[in-house]
Amino acid sequence: MSASVLGLSLCLSVSLVSLPPVLKPCLTSFPLFSLPSSTVPRCIMGHVGFYGLDESDLDKVFRLPTTTFIGGSDGALPLKEIIRRLEMAYCQHIGVEFMFINDLEQCQWIRQKFETPGVMQFTLEEKRTLLARMIRSTRFEEFLQKKWSAEKRFGLEGCESLIPALKTIIDKSSENGVENVIMGMPHRGRLNVLANVIRKELEQIFCQFDSKLEAADEVTDFYSTS
Repeated sequence: MSASVLGLSLCLSVSLVSLPPVLKPCLTSFPLFSLPSSTVPRCIMGHVGFYGLDESDLDKVFRLPTTTFIGGSDGALPLKEIIRRLEMAYCQHIGVEFMFINDLEQCQWIRQKFETPGVMQFTLEEKRTLLARMIRSTRFEEFLQKKWSAEKRFGLEGCESLIPALKTIIDKSSENGVENVIMGMPHRGRLNVLANVIRKELEQIFCQFDSKLEAADEVTDFYSTS
């Protein structure tokens, strides 16, 4: 099946209410692919005829089921807006796979975090904070690569977003009353986490690379802190 046809399969859920019967078999999953933003509207909106609909149906208002959160405070939306909101939730840069979870409450919690309108919008201050954390993560890896290019360090290149993600998780946990966080992780990225999440002193981390300053471990990423 082509990506243009799959596009409509990301919609609501099996327990639909007041939607055309022809759509119900299609609205059961959330594909983990991302089409270019310029092609998604053309692919989905331009092939509604495949589902027994025509262009006029895009303006029809349909009542939303209780299993979706795309409506926000609205209980009904035009089909065009339903598709647009689902595109925003599931056809961007983040894929989510959760329908295999047997616990309905857990599924609904994840669905709410992705589908609620505006949930992915950030304030200017939040954007600056995320950018600053990303820059610290990237620059840290660049410095280690330039300074100790021959050392085994299991860098975080290509996954630097882990740092702002972990920082955000810890911040939100703290806001909700969590007092202690215990983390265990593989070697890859451990130094970056120590420096930019745990905020261990950089001097203590860097001296592990130089045997003249302190006895260096065979594998630097075995280093830990508390």
